[in-house]
Amino acid sequence: MKNNMNRSHTFLKCIIWSWFFFSVAFGQPKLLVVGGTELNFGDVPNFTPTKHRIVLKNIGTDTLILSEIGTSCGCTATLLSNDHIAPKDSANLDVTFDAERFSGETVRKRISMVTNDNTQASVGINFSANVVKVIQLEPKYFYIRTLDDSIGTGSLTITNSSERTIHITSIRSTQSIFTPSISERILKPGDSATLSVTIPPSSSGTYTGNIELTIDHSLAKQINIRCFSLVTENNHK
Repeated sequence: MKNNMNRSHTFLKCIIWSWFFFSVAFGQPKLLVVGGTELNFGDVPNFTPTKHRIVLKNIGTDTLILSEIGTSCGCTATLLSNDHIAPKDSANLDVTFDAERFSGETVRKRISMVTNDNTQASVGINFSANVVKVIQLEPKYFYIRTLDDSIGTGSLTITNSSERTIHITSIRSTQSIFTPSISERILKPGDSATLSVTIPPSSSGTYTGNIELTIDHSLAKQINIRCFSLVTENNHK
């Protein structure tokens, strides 16, 4: 009886050690998308990109390798912090969703990737976002063409498309050559304002920058408007 018990004990130990060495020798990666593969980004403004972070964790016993990360449309961009994830480690997948061409609707998009996790070689992460109308810009950016001995000017219209009053609390330019001004700083729902930019006589060349407007809307605190200028030499001087 005692010999039988010893043999059983020895057999059990052999199974445990065999499983241990098998696990070490043939470890398997395992992907966990923290929060699941169906995500809701909630309300997002229609005029500016919003950023969200997805955590990808390796709960397996071997290095997890991620590749071929793609999106369902050009409105979504991704940046992965690490495509080789050690066991018990994680990486960040930063997602930027640009809702500029959507307005007042629920949008659903998909992020796809390939992994070496043999239980889920191809993974899809779906997200939804409720695009909220806040402002409209017409046109979307400044393009000013002028001569080097002249003052250049450009303008666009900002319309409050939301259901609440918006206060524009500050205006600044990231490039000193562009001087911005605005006709109204308080926009009730449906109201519009003219945003203007002037350029003094300048050396010929190409200039770029942003006009930044700070607003008091809960979904977005800043409006960034691109500014491009082409200054050419006046050959008739």
